Amino acid sequence: MGRGKVNPLSEYRRQGRGGLGLKTFKLTKNTGPIADAEIVAEATEVYVVSEKAQIMRTNLSEISNLRGVLHKG
Repeated sequence: MGRGKVNPLSEYRRQGRGGLGLKTFKLTKNTGPIADAEIVAEATEVYVVSEKAQIMRTNLSEISNLRGVLHKG
């Protein structure tokens, strides 16, 4: 169905004017593009809908924080 990732906002350092950005997710042929990125409260439930109209509901606490933030720049 896809992949999910949760990172605390505190893991992201503030970027200045010359900042080159931060990389959160490494895109590959297997991962495909990022469909959505949101800042949400911890207690939020997430609904994911696939291209074939399959619906999955889960709590954010059930999505793991696998590798943290990948830094770039």
